[in-house]
Amino acid sequence: MQLDPQKIGAEAMYKLMIGCVVPRPIAWVSSVDADGVPNLAPFSYFMAITHDPPTIAFSSSPRSLAGGGRGKKDTLRNIEATREFVVNVVDDALAEQISGDLGSDGSASAYAMKQRGKAKKKHPIRSSSRATA
Repeated sequence: MQLDPQKIGAEAMYKLMIGCVVPRPIAWVSSVDADGVPNLAPFSYFMAITHDPPTIAFSSSPRSLAGGGRGKKDTLRNIEATREFVVNVVDDALAEQISGDLGSDGSASAYAMKQRGKAKKKHPIRSSSRATA
């Protein structure tokens, strides 16, 4: 079977790509904007790059048309402004907690603010990072 990415569209291509690599860890990337407003967002494209120096990467695609029009996502804008972010790899227990404990306003941002500075043993993998590119 041959698929032409130009013909099947961006949404179909996204579903094909995320379905091709399994199991696929999801990175919950927390960031803070220049005014201190927190943000937490899931990223399907997340990987280890090298162990020396320890480097991880995630890809922040442009916003979907359904998500408010094309353009940079909040996470990417925050990282460009502050040069800092935290990648949280979510296991089943933490995924359940996140879905049930987002905060009084129900937002991921409220959850992200509550997670700042919490003990590492609560997070299976949590990497505080500085943007390098």
